[in-house]
Amino acid sequence: MATAISAAPVPHPGGLDVLYLTLTSAHFLARSPSLAIYHSKHAVHERAPLVKTLLLAGPAGVGKRMLVHALCTETGANLFNLSPANLAGKYPGRSGLQYLLHVVFKEANPFTASPLKHSGKCAAAGRISCLQKATAREQVARLLQPSVIWIGDSEKTFYKKVPKTEKEMEPKRLKKDLQKVLKSIKPEDRVLIVGTTRRPFDADLKPFCKVYKKIILIPRPDYATRLTFWTRVLQERCGWLTPELDLSSLAKVTDGYTQGHILKAVQAVLSQRRLDQLARRPLSAQEFIPPLARQDPVYKEEEEAFKAWYSRTPLGKKRARAARAGEEEGEAGKGTEKGGKEKKKGREGKGKGKKRK
Repeated sequence: MATAISAAPVPHPGGLDVLYLTLTSAHFLARSPSLAIYHSKHAVHERAPLVKTLLLAGPAGVGKRMLVHALCTETGANLFNLSPANLAGKYPGRSGLQYLLHVVFKEANPFTASPLKHSGKCAAAGRISCLQKATAREQVARLLQPSVIWIGDSEKTFYKKVPKTEKEMEPKRLKKDLQKVLKSIKPEDRVLIVGTTRRPFDADLKPFCKVYKKIILIPRPDYATRLTFWTRVLQERCGWLTPELDLSSLAKVTDGYTQGHILKAVQAVLSQRRLDQLARRPLSAQEFIPPLARQDPVYKEEEEAFKAWYSRTPLGKKRARAARAGEEEGEAGKGTEKGGKEKKKGREGKGKGKKRK
């Protein structure tokens, strides 16, 4: 039987830490001075390592989509949604997909633009008019930099085996062309591809990590994050909180639940009718227990699956090697300190023996 996650002694990054990691990964997109306070945006872009892709992985409800929108807000970037669910039924066929990628990624130049493969309808309408339409859209896309291209449920693009229920959606359409598109992104381009996934272990690991080289694993919220989230959400909904509402107990009880679970519970309890009754009957912590009980928390097995998957990624292996090297250096340092102390004791003992003689 699966058990909910208990308070882990392992230090997990909080919400602000994850936000900081996400924003620093996209520093080159910055259009506002807040992210490049000490340098101009061009100096930061030239000196810092180039990050073309970023993967946000974590359980459902931890705020991956919110981080994507926060990234766009803080950097002043425009958002393009290329998620498999959003592309289902749009731009059909190989030519339609190539046209879409051409519009989003390629530079606009009516003379040097790569030729497009046109469908029969497009050819009948005239090659020149279609090319003009494509280049006009490309000019708009280039002028909209910085840009964030979001691919939600990114594991579906790299499915090991596509489920029967999702075959009509064609989730693997972008798989072959995504690698080629990444090569077309130049260092001076302020374009970032951000993938979000709640089931990264469903993807074929090698091609998945070949595209998404930087990975941020978002954990479940810790006690401090949950307490802050409860306080902020309830203050926004109610306007004021009474001492009868024990927020500390709510934060402890919801260990293992995500921000999404808490938000659903608040929405279920605080209906318009309940809000009208707040003056006569203040909120209590017990009211939120039933809607929370109807939801499944993040179980320990699921969190272990995320950790096991991350340890098999190139970035996870690199961090593990660095951690082992740090531990070995620490042990070697302790060994030299002990040896130095023993030698010092030996010298002191010899000195005392000579004095006695």
